[in-house]
Amino acid sequence: MLVGALLDAGLPFDPWRHSLESLGLHGIEPVAEKIVKNGITATHFKIDEGRHEHVHRGLNEIGEIVSKSTLSETVKARTMKVFGEIARVEGEIHGIAPEEVHFHEIGAADSIYDIAGAILGFEMMGIEKAYASKVAVGHGTVRTAHGILPVPAPATIRLLEGIPAYDGGAEDELTTPTGAALLRELVSSFGVFPAMRAEMTGYGAGTKSFPGHPNVLRIVIGESDDSPDTARENVIEIVTNLDTLTPEAAGYARDALLDAGALDVTLEPVTMKKGRAGIVLCAIAHPKDEAALLKTLFRETGTLGARVRRMERVVLRRETVTVSTEWGDIRVKIGCFDTEAVSAAPEYEDCREAARGKNVPFRKVFDEAKRKAEGLK
Repeated sequence: MLVGALLDAGLPFDPWRHSLESLGLHGIEPVAEKIVKNGITATHFKIDEGRHEHVHRGLNEIGEIVSKSTLSETVKARTMKVFGEIARVEGEIHGIAPEEVHFHEIGAADSIYDIAGAILGFEMMGIEKAYASKVAVGHGTVRTAHGILPVPAPATIRLLEGIPAYDGGAEDELTTPTGAALLRELVSSFGVFPAMRAEMTGYGAGTKSFPGHPNVLRIVIGESDDSPDTARENVIEIVTNLDTLTPEAAGYARDALLDAGALDVTLEPVTMKKGRAGIVLCAIAHPKDEAALLKTLFRETGTLGARVRRMERVVLRRETVTVSTEWGDIRVKIGCFDTEAVSAAPEYEDCREAARGKNVPFRKVFDEAKRKAEGLK
């Protein structure tokens, strides 16, 4: 479906196919055709196997095939990274080393072609950064070489760790281990649609059909609308109201959350029901740290629940400089936008140590470090 979407968006089929022929996967023929899925015209990409036979290959065998090709070193490395991730989780699930994993469905030549082809397509289309929505996984069961397994399959859910996913409503497998591994390698951020100027749109059709929605994958290619001095990333906000915690315990909980991976934690005094004084605790973190932060929150605060919201934040480009003061060297974070330094924030720990060591007010050290850093702008 990813290859089909790239072809639908303008990936030139013949040069792309010619590059993949260097893999030496004989007996297969790539075919791309337009079909309609629930009212959406899309490109259905498939491999006509002909006399090709499915072969169970190991990671080293696949590596030999890829390394002997004339694909770029970047495409080779990313292709093997995808296979390596699948081998890693399959090995963990079955209790064997990744090198001992023998791929079944994805060890076949058509799957090697699919994975290398998707990564090559990204390179040929000049895609520098990719974003994706939350991932629909489906539910039910799926028949595999290891028997009937729950959906999402064990390898799929392991590969999606840290990536936002949801059911999707279909009693079928909507995301395979191969698809999950490709998303993990190709996508930088998951969540809302990024700020961009769309230039090309393509739809890749899946083989299955569902009555409730078109089984297609959409890719939108364009130019980022962000400043080169900013970056977007997905974060989560964890919020809870506390009315039984002392200020000291709340402060300890804040520090514990920061130690557990929170990017920032704030405490806000509020008046709760029945006039009780309370605190709103808010933690910002990367999605991958959600489980660890919730565990810390429940353990340290005794709260019975928390609100989790997924959002996107824009981060200013930063650099760190070191300035010399009469009380020692202080690191200062400089925020830059459009070639201009717009903020300067001395490191708290450096200022604290200098103030304590020289027995001077913290504010005096902080202000001096900030003044000297601003002089470097």
